[in-house]
Amino acid sequence: MSTDIESVGAWLKTAPPGHQARFSQCLSRLLAEGLLWRDEGADLSTYSFLVRHLDQAQCYFSTIGLQLIHHERLHILQLYSDQSALRVQFNKETTLWALLCRLVYAEKKESATLSLTRHPTILSGELYLRYVELFPARNVRKKMASQEALQNLAAAKLIRASRSSLERITEPEVVIELLPTLEVVIPASKLKAISEKLGEFGACLN
Repeated sequence: MSTDIESVGAWLKTAPPGHQARFSQCLSRLLAEGLLWRDEGADLSTYSFLVRHLDQAQCYFSTIGLQLIHHERLHILQLYSDQSALRVQFNKETTLWALLCRLVYAEKKESATLSLTRHPTILSGELYLRYVELFPARNVRKKMASQEALQNLAAAKLIRASRSSLERITEPEVVIELLPTLEVVIPASKLKAISEKLGEFGACLN
């Protein structure tokens, strides 16, 4: 392990001016956020730099017990600890909305219906109706609860709405974009189990 980190140090010493500071900034950004997506404007520069120096970044994170995964098809960099993905820890309400968004995302990706958008979309009102169908015993009595949950998902780069729509994201006509990052946070291999258990899970949380 020491040899690996020494090789990274040796690489930085011979790298062009500014690389050491830039490398450190990019590592810190990924460590803080846990996930970078190329198509998120604010992530593009950091994502591109780390992909160019992926071996060195993976080596560095391995020395502190983390695994850096590059989901090439989705253009996503994600950090894992021994137990789970980093920085994706939600309260129970946000967790339910995340699971619902993942299921809807999968349904729309598999649908033969022609879409005019790059990523699947759903109206906020339609998403709320799906929530009520899945969790009939869990009534969202407070608008703020669902609004906070959806805003948490937007902050985690799992869904997206226009900036002007974020403050009113629970209004029925607001269009919510379901992002590919949902695929890495909730892998397809877990979808069947999630679909089967989601209603039971929601009832238990009441």
